[in-house]
Amino acid sequence: MQFMSFYGYWPYSAAVDGYNWVTQNIRDGSATDATFRVDLPPGAIETGKIPDGAAEVKFTFSGLSTDYYSPLPKVENIAGQSILTEKQIHLFDQ
Repeated sequence: MQFMSFYGYWPYSAAVDGYNWVTQNIRDGSATDATFRVDLPPGAIETGKIPDGAAEVKFTFSGLSTDYYSPLPKVENIAGQSILTEKQIHLFDQ
């Protein structure tokens, strides 16, 4: 799946700050071998109140580009693995 297509699966109301950062700073590339674990109480997506440990997405990525901190140069063609939770994103290079 092209990485930017992934954004359509992320409910905007869930982790708004994370959604904004990811959609504004991560470009290009593709994601494979994705697994999703979601355990949300009723109404969590509508309110945006996602409990700790309620969601986790793991995937392998390649060809990713990011401008993660604008004073530094853009990083391009990254490959590795990622774990997204309701509060954090972890990227591990290969």
